Amino acid sequence: MVGTKAARASNEFAGPLLRVLSFVLFPIWWPVGKSLSLMGRVKLRREVRTELSFLFDSHDGSIMPNQGLPRGANAPCVTVGVDGLLIQFLRARGDLFIRVASSADPTRWYDLILLLNVVDKSEALEYRSAMDMREAARVLEPRIDRLKEAFSEGSRRDLSHEYEVAHRALMARRV
Repeated sequence: MVGTKAARASNEFAGPLLRVLSFVLFPIWWPVGKSLSLMGRVKLRREVRTELSFLFDSHDGSIMPNQGLPRGANAPCVTVGVDGLLIQFLRARGDLFIRVASSADPTRWYDLILLLNVVDKSEALEYRSAMDMREAARVLEPRIDRLKEAFSEGSRRDLSHEYEVAHRALMARRV
């Protein structure tokens, strides 16, 4: 009973104090947070251009406006357009996540690793959600033409179905 009263008293004191502190500190922290986010995007963009230079040199890729991000997402993100593909690199908590979409349908994003399992028609489903940029280059460079073909007009419908089947199999394996 005594512990409950003490907890209630500390909450009655801490609640208003935290509201005042957040009111005072938010104008100070907000620009710092925005600046850190911008620095993260610049660093990621430089890393994509350096480590995945083949996208720009051999495939005439270009940096595109980011699409399909959840509202309020402030993790560094870079989207590269390559011959009808959108390849999105997202760095969250130090891990690199890569998604792919067709530029004809930029609302439907596919996880790169799971998508490559489908495109390669891999029997043994190999999956990891995050990788580093060098590994991304090693995995992506030899398969970029197959990805373009998979997202061609006729193949896209089959790709979507096969991807969903692989995704369900992955989720069933995790349970």
